[in-house]
Amino acid sequence: MLNYLNENKKIHKLNKFYINSNQKKFYKHNLLFFFYYKLKYLIFGLVYYFWELCFNFGKIYSLLKLRGVYKNNTALVLGNGPSQELISTNELQEFIKNGGKLFVVNYWFLNKKIRNIVPNFLVLSDSRVVTRNNNKFFKKNNDQLKKYIRKNKDMKIICPIRMEKQIQKIIRPDRIICFCDSELNNFTSNIKPIFPRGYLSMTVYKAIAMAVWFSFKKIFVLGVDNTYPKNIYVDIDNQLYNHEIHAGKTFKETSLVNISEQYSSMSDFLYETSLLFRDAHKLNVNNNIMNLDEHSLTDAFPKIKYYKDILKKIAN
Repeated sequence: MLNYLNENKKIHKLNKFYINSNQKKFYKHNLLFFFYYKLKYLIFGLVYYFWELCFNFGKIYSLLKLRGVYKNNTALVLGNGPSQELISTNELQEFIKNGGKLFVVNYWFLNKKIRNIVPNFLVLSDSRVVTRNNNKFFKKNNDQLKKYIRKNKDMKIICPIRMEKQIQKIIRPDRIICFCDSELNNFTSNIKPIFPRGYLSMTVYKAIAMAVWFSFKKIFVLGVDNTYPKNIYVDIDNQLYNHEIHAGKTFKETSLVNISEQYSSMSDFLYETSLLFRDAHKLNVNNNIMNLDEHSLTDAFPKIKYYKDILKKIAN
Protein backbone atom coordinates (compact mmCIF):
# COMPACT_ATOMS: atom_id res chain seq x y z
CA MET A 1 0.00 0.00 0.00
CA LEU A 2 2.80 2.41 0.94
CA ASN A 3 4.70 1.65 -2.27
CA TYR A 4 1.56 2.42 -4.30
CA LEU A 5 1.11 5.81 -2.62
CA ASN A 6 4.77 6.74 -2.88
CA GLU A 7 4.86 5.73 -6.54
CA ASN A 8 1.92 7.99 -7.40
CA LYS A 9 3.35 10.94 -5.44
CA LYS A 10 6.64 10.56 -7.25
CA ILE A 11 5.02 10.24 -10.68
CA HIS A 12 2.79 13.29 -10.32
CA LYS A 13 5.78 15.50 -9.51
CA LEU A 14 7.10 15.04 -13.06
CA ASN A 15 6.70 17.69 -15.75
CA LYS A 16 3.28 17.48 -17.39
CA PHE A 17 2.41 18.05 -21.02
CA TYR A 18 -0.90 18.19 -22.86
CA ILE A 19 -1.41 16.85 -26.36
CA ASN A 20 -4.36 18.18 -28.31
CA SER A 21 -6.17 15.66 -30.44
CA ASN A 22 -8.55 16.29 -33.32
CA GLN A 23 -9.99 12.83 -32.98
CA LYS A 24 -11.08 11.61 -29.58
CA LYS A 25 -11.07 7.83 -29.31
CA PHE A 26 -13.97 6.22 -27.57
CA TYR A 27 -15.63 2.83 -27.80
CA LYS A 28 -19.30 2.39 -27.08
CA HIS A 29 -21.10 -0.93 -26.88
CA ASN A 30 -24.36 0.37 -28.32
CA LEU A 31 -24.93 -1.78 -31.42
CA LEU A 32 -26.35 1.03 -33.56
CA PHE A 33 -23.46 3.34 -32.70
CA PHE A 34 -20.98 0.53 -33.39
CA PHE A 35 -22.24 0.01 -36.95
CA TYR A 36 -22.40 3.76 -37.60
CA TYR A 37 -18.82 4.20 -36.40
CA LYS A 38 -17.55 1.25 -38.46
CA LEU A 39 -19.32 2.45 -41.62
CA LYS A 40 -17.91 5.97 -41.20
CA TYR A 41 -14.48 4.48 -40.57
CA LEU A 42 -14.71 2.26 -43.68
CA ILE A 43 -15.79 5.13 -45.95
CA PHE A 44 -13.02 7.42 -44.70
CA GLY A 45 -10.40 4.69 -45.17
CA LEU A 46 -11.50 3.94 -48.72
CA VAL A 47 -11.64 7.63 -49.71
CA TYR A 48 -8.18 8.18 -48.23
CA TYR A 49 -6.78 5.19 -50.16
CA PHE A 50 -8.44 6.43 -53.36
CA TRP A 51 -6.52 9.70 -52.92
CA GLU A 52 -3.26 7.84 -52.25
CA LEU A 53 -3.74 5.56 -55.27
CA CYS A 54 -5.03 8.04 -57.85
CA PHE A 55 -2.95 11.09 -57.04
CA ASN A 56 0.25 9.40 -55.85
CA PHE A 57 0.56 6.28 -57.98
CA GLY A 58 4.17 7.09 -58.85
CA LYS A 59 5.16 6.84 -55.19
CA ILE A 60 3.35 3.52 -54.81
CA TYR A 61 5.06 2.23 -57.97
CA SER A 62 8.46 3.25 -56.57
CA LEU A 63 7.66 1.27 -53.43
CA LEU A 64 6.67 -1.74 -55.54
CA LYS A 65 10.16 -1.78 -57.04
CA LEU A 66 11.66 -2.09 -53.54
CA ARG A 67 9.84 -5.36 -52.87
CA GLY A 68 12.42 -8.06 -52.01
CA VAL A 69 15.41 -5.74 -52.33
CA TYR A 70 16.95 -6.86 -49.01
CA LYS A 71 16.20 -10.58 -49.13
CA ASN A 72 19.81 -11.46 -48.24
CA ASN A 73 20.07 -9.05 -45.31
CA THR A 74 19.07 -8.95 -41.64
CA ALA A 75 17.11 -6.06 -40.15
CA LEU A 76 17.03 -4.64 -36.63
CA VAL A 77 14.00 -2.50 -35.80
CA LEU A 78 14.60 -0.33 -32.74
CA GLY A 79 11.63 1.04 -30.86
CA ASN A 80 12.18 3.70 -28.20
CA GLY A 81 11.14 1.57 -25.24
CA PRO A 82 13.34 1.00 -22.15
CA SER A 83 14.87 -2.24 -23.50
CA GLN A 84 16.73 -0.14 -26.08
CA GLU A 85 19.12 0.45 -23.17
CA LEU A 86 20.45 -3.10 -23.66
CA ILE A 87 22.27 -2.09 -26.80
CA SER A 88 25.59 -0.25 -27.19
CA THR A 89 27.14 1.98 -29.86
CA ASN A 90 29.87 -0.56 -30.62
CA GLU A 91 27.33 -3.35 -31.10
CA LEU A 92 25.27 -1.25 -33.51
CA GLN A 93 28.39 -0.26 -35.45
CA GLU A 94 29.38 -3.92 -35.81
CA PHE A 95 25.85 -4.86 -36.88
CA ILE A 96 25.81 -2.27 -39.69
CA LYS A 97 29.43 -3.03 -40.66
CA ASN A 98 28.52 -6.69 -41.12
CA GLY A 99 25.66 -5.88 -43.50
CA GLY A 100 22.75 -5.48 -41.08
CA LYS A 101 20.19 -2.74 -41.74
CA LEU A 102 18.98 -0.56 -38.87
CA PHE A 103 15.46 0.92 -38.62
CA VAL A 104 14.72 3.58 -35.99
CA VAL A 105 11.61 5.67 -35.29
CA ASN A 106 10.64 9.22 -34.36
CA TYR A 107 12.78 10.84 -31.64
CA TRP A 108 15.23 7.96 -31.35
CA PHE A 109 18.16 10.41 -31.10
CA LEU A 110 17.02 11.36 -27.58
CA ASN A 111 19.02 8.35 -26.40
CA LYS A 112 22.39 10.10 -26.16
CA LYS A 113 24.23 6.81 -25.65
CA ILE A 114 23.68 5.58 -29.20
CA ARG A 115 22.53 8.57 -31.26
CA ASN A 116 25.92 8.94 -32.96
CA ILE A 117 25.05 5.84 -34.95
CA VAL A 118 23.60 6.67 -38.38
CA PRO A 119 20.72 4.27 -39.06
CA ASN A 120 19.80 3.10 -42.53
CA PHE A 121 16.15 4.11 -42.12
CA LEU A 122 14.31 6.61 -39.93
CA VAL A 123 10.55 5.98 -39.91
CA LEU A 124 8.17 8.86 -39.19
CA SER A 125 4.37 8.76 -39.31
CA ASP A 126 3.09 11.59 -37.11
CA SER A 127 3.10 14.86 -39.06
CA ARG A 128 3.44 16.77 -35.78
CA VAL A 129 7.08 15.71 -35.47
CA VAL A 130 8.17 17.68 -38.56
CA THR A 131 5.78 20.64 -38.60
CA ARG A 132 6.03 23.86 -36.63
CA ASN A 133 4.20 23.04 -33.42
CA ASN A 134 3.55 25.25 -30.41
CA ASN A 135 2.82 22.27 -28.20
CA LYS A 136 5.72 22.05 -25.71
CA PHE A 137 5.85 18.26 -25.98
CA PHE A 138 6.74 18.45 -29.69
CA LYS A 139 8.37 21.87 -29.96
CA LYS A 140 11.41 21.05 -27.88
CA ASN A 141 12.31 18.03 -30.04
CA ASN A 142 11.20 18.99 -33.56
CA ASP A 143 14.07 21.38 -34.26
CA GLN A 144 16.57 18.74 -33.13
CA LEU A 145 14.90 16.17 -35.36
CA LYS A 146 15.15 18.38 -38.45
CA LYS A 147 18.85 19.06 -37.78
CA TYR A 148 19.44 15.34 -37.28
CA ILE A 149 17.75 14.51 -40.61
CA ARG A 150 19.73 17.16 -42.50
CA LYS A 151 23.03 16.12 -40.94
CA ASN A 152 22.83 12.37 -41.66
CA LYS A 153 22.64 12.40 -45.45
CA ASP A 154 23.05 8.64 -45.91
CA MET A 155 19.91 7.94 -43.87
CA LYS A 156 16.65 7.27 -45.74
CA ILE A 157 13.39 8.67 -44.40
CA ILE A 158 10.32 6.41 -44.56
CA CYS A 159 7.03 8.25 -44.14
CA PRO A 160 3.36 8.26 -45.23
CA ILE A 161 2.59 9.74 -48.65
CA ARG A 162 0.77 12.67 -47.00
CA MET A 163 3.98 13.71 -45.20
CA GLU A 164 6.26 13.79 -48.23
CA LYS A 165 5.88 17.51 -48.95
CA GLN A 166 6.75 18.37 -45.35
CA ILE A 167 9.86 16.16 -45.45
CA GLN A 168 10.92 17.65 -48.81
CA LYS A 169 11.28 21.01 -47.07
CA ILE A 170 14.11 19.41 -45.08
CA ILE A 171 15.86 17.05 -47.53
CA ARG A 172 15.97 16.11 -51.20
CA PRO A 173 13.25 13.76 -52.57
CA ASP A 174 15.56 10.83 -53.40
CA ARG A 175 16.10 10.24 -49.66
CA ILE A 176 12.37 9.69 -49.05
CA ILE A 177 10.44 6.41 -49.28
CA CYS A 178 6.66 6.80 -49.07
CA PHE A 179 3.99 4.29 -48.07
CA CYS A 180 0.18 4.16 -47.92
CA ASP A 181 -1.12 5.08 -44.49
CA SER A 182 -4.87 4.75 -45.02
CA GLU A 183 -6.34 2.44 -42.39
CA LEU A 184 -8.95 -0.31 -42.61
CA ASN A 185 -8.28 -2.01 -39.31
CA ASN A 186 -10.92 -4.64 -38.42
CA PHE A 187 -11.78 -4.94 -42.12
CA THR A 188 -8.44 -6.39 -43.20
CA SER A 189 -5.23 -7.77 -41.68
CA ASN A 190 -3.08 -6.33 -44.46
CA ILE A 191 0.45 -5.16 -43.64
CA LYS A 192 1.61 -4.50 -47.24
CA PRO A 193 2.45 -0.76 -47.46
CA ILE A 194 0.89 -0.37 -50.92
CA PHE A 195 -2.60 -1.08 -49.52
CA PRO A 196 -4.58 0.25 -46.51
CA ARG A 197 -3.24 -0.81 -43.14
CA GLY A 198 -5.01 -3.57 -41.24
CA TYR A 199 -3.46 -2.62 -37.89
CA LEU A 200 -3.52 0.33 -35.48
CA SER A 201 -1.38 3.35 -36.22
CA MET A 202 1.92 2.89 -34.39
CA THR A 203 5.18 4.04 -35.96
CA VAL A 204 7.28 1.07 -34.88
CA TYR A 205 4.67 -1.32 -36.33
CA LYS A 206 4.94 0.54 -39.63
CA ALA A 207 8.73 0.15 -39.47
CA ILE A 208 8.32 -3.61 -38.98
CA ALA A 209 5.81 -3.77 -41.86
CA MET A 210 8.31 -2.00 -44.13
CA ALA A 211 11.04 -4.44 -43.12
CA VAL A 212 8.69 -7.30 -44.03
CA TRP A 213 7.96 -5.61 -47.38
CA PHE A 214 11.68 -5.31 -48.12
CA SER A 215 11.85 -9.12 -47.58
CA PHE A 216 14.65 -9.25 -45.00
CA LYS A 217 15.53 -12.85 -44.29
CA LYS A 218 15.43 -12.16 -40.54
CA ILE A 219 13.94 -9.27 -38.59
CA PHE A 220 14.88 -8.58 -34.98
CA VAL A 221 13.10 -6.06 -32.77
CA LEU A 222 14.18 -4.31 -29.59
CA GLY A 223 12.57 -1.48 -27.66
CA VAL A 224 9.08 -2.62 -28.71
CA ASP A 225 8.16 -3.06 -25.06
CA ASN A 226 4.56 -1.77 -25.17
CA THR A 227 4.63 -0.98 -21.46
CA TYR A 228 1.49 1.19 -21.74
CA PRO A 229 -0.53 -0.82 -19.18
CA LYS A 230 2.23 -0.17 -16.63
CA ASN A 231 2.56 3.53 -17.41
CA ILE A 232 -1.01 4.83 -17.11
CA TYR A 233 -2.00 7.09 -14.19
CA VAL A 234 -5.11 9.05 -13.15
CA ASP A 235 -5.27 12.25 -11.09
CA ILE A 236 -7.91 13.61 -8.71
CA ASP A 237 -9.87 15.05 -11.66
CA ASN A 238 -9.88 11.67 -13.44
CA GLN A 239 -7.51 12.99 -16.08
CA LEU A 240 -5.53 10.23 -17.79
CA TYR A 241 -1.75 10.52 -17.94
CA ASN A 242 0.76 8.39 -19.77
CA HIS A 243 4.21 8.21 -18.22
CA GLU A 244 6.42 8.84 -21.25
CA ILE A 245 9.46 6.62 -20.84
CA HIS A 246 12.15 6.98 -23.49
CA ALA A 247 15.36 4.99 -23.66
CA GLY A 248 18.35 7.02 -22.51
CA LYS A 249 16.37 9.23 -20.13
CA THR A 250 16.60 9.21 -16.34
CA PHE A 251 13.38 9.12 -14.31
CA LYS A 252 13.55 12.88 -13.66
CA GLU A 253 13.91 13.53 -17.40
CA THR A 254 10.72 11.63 -18.20
CA SER A 255 7.31 13.30 -18.21
CA LEU A 256 3.58 12.80 -17.85
CA VAL A 257 1.45 13.39 -20.94
CA ASN A 258 -2.22 14.15 -20.47
CA ILE A 259 -4.07 11.90 -22.92
CA SER A 260 -7.63 12.75 -21.85
CA GLU A 261 -8.03 14.65 -25.13
CA GLN A 262 -7.53 11.33 -26.90
CA TYR A 263 -9.43 8.92 -24.67
CA SER A 264 -12.80 9.41 -22.99
CA SER A 265 -12.10 6.95 -20.20
CA MET A 266 -9.69 4.38 -18.79
CA SER A 267 -11.77 1.62 -20.38
CA ASP A 268 -11.28 3.18 -23.82
CA PHE A 269 -7.54 3.44 -23.28
CA LEU A 270 -7.22 -0.16 -22.12
CA TYR A 271 -9.44 -1.43 -24.92
CA GLU A 272 -7.33 0.25 -27.58
CA THR A 273 -4.17 -0.99 -25.87
CA SER A 274 -5.53 -4.54 -26.16
CA LEU A 275 -5.96 -3.95 -29.91
CA LEU A 276 -2.34 -2.84 -30.06
CA PHE A 277 -1.21 -6.18 -28.66
CA ARG A 278 -3.62 -8.02 -30.98
CA ASP A 279 -2.34 -6.24 -34.07
CA ALA A 280 1.30 -7.11 -33.35
CA HIS A 281 0.40 -10.72 -34.23
CA LYS A 282 -0.55 -9.61 -37.76
CA LEU A 283 3.02 -8.48 -38.51
CA ASN A 284 4.81 -11.82 -38.30
CA VAL A 285 3.39 -13.17 -41.57
CA ASN A 286 6.66 -14.86 -42.57
CA ASN A 287 7.49 -16.18 -39.08
CA ASN A 288 10.90 -14.51 -39.24
CA ILE A 289 10.50 -11.77 -36.60
CA MET A 290 12.21 -12.24 -33.23
CA ASN A 291 12.14 -10.09 -30.10
CA LEU A 292 15.46 -9.46 -28.35
CA ASP A 293 13.78 -8.26 -25.14
CA GLU A 294 12.91 -11.21 -22.93
CA HIS A 295 10.78 -9.01 -20.63
CA SER A 296 8.78 -7.29 -23.35
CA LEU A 297 5.00 -7.31 -22.89
CA THR A 298 4.73 -7.83 -26.65
CA ASP A 299 4.11 -11.57 -26.93
CA ALA A 300 3.54 -11.71 -30.71
CA PHE A 301 7.11 -12.70 -31.61
CA PRO A 302 9.40 -15.49 -30.36
CA LYS A 303 11.98 -14.16 -27.90
CA ILE A 304 15.74 -14.48 -27.71
CA LYS A 305 17.62 -13.47 -24.57
CA TYR A 306 19.88 -10.52 -25.32
CA TYR A 307 23.59 -11.06 -24.71
CA LYS A 308 26.78 -9.23 -25.61
CA ASP A 309 27.81 -9.58 -29.26
CA ILE A 310 24.44 -11.04 -30.29
CA LEU A 311 24.13 -8.38 -33.01
CA LYS A 312 27.46 -9.41 -34.47
CA LYS A 313 26.18 -12.96 -34.72
CA ILE A 314 22.72 -12.22 -36.19
CA ALA A 315 23.94 -9.69 -38.80
CA ASN A 316 25.38 -12.48 -40.96
